[in-house]
Amino acid sequence: QYLFTSDFYEIKNWAFDFKGDQKKSEGYNDCFCIVFVKRGNLAIDIAPRTWDMHTGHVIIEKADYEYKLRPAAGACSIFNFTASFYEQFTHDYSLKKTFFFSNPNLLSLLLNSSPEIDYLHYQIMKELPGGGKLEIDSLVLNLVQQLTGCITDREFDVELDESLRKKHVGTIETAKDYMNEKFMEDISLQMLARHCCVSPFHFC
Repeated sequence: QYLFTSDFYEIKNWAFDFKGDQKKSEGYNDCFCIVFVKRGNLAIDIAPRTWDMHTGHVIIEKADYEYKLRPAAGACSIFNFTASFYEQFTHDYSLKKTFFFSNPNLLSLLLNSSPEIDYLHYQIMKELPGGGKLEIDSLVLNLVQQLTGCITDREFDVELDESLRKKHVGTIETAKDYMNEKFMEDISLQMLARHCCVSPFHFC
């Protein structure tokens, strides 16, 4: 069930029951994605690992690999990101040399969620499907930052010094003018960042 589509991601709800299946179900993942287990459990083989996930688990998956699902039943939230998002995300945050993103043999990573991550996931799902694009985009990007911070040494909430803060004033003024002009429209974070001539990551 597709819940929401933005410029750089889509959100799906996936309820499944493979308990009666004797064989493993095979599939192919074609994008960078994040999976939250909401109910039951998810048993999946992503070479060379087997994950047995339940509520409180989050899996981060790279693109272009085959997987096998073992007999299980439950429900997940899935965030699928575009290839251009992944490229810009790893570039802007200097992630291409970190252990997960630099290792072609490491296709997935299983994390224990945190209260901050759970709360962001809850807020996103609460806003769907009728929430505004800008609000949901910002929450999703914040969620990606929180998860990235769990697997790297990157800090995203660093206090800017005065000289850098002054450089951002013009961007903020441009953004405010654009939002006032488009107040009745459902603008996205991508649209706003593009208008301000910055990446959505730096803008957020």
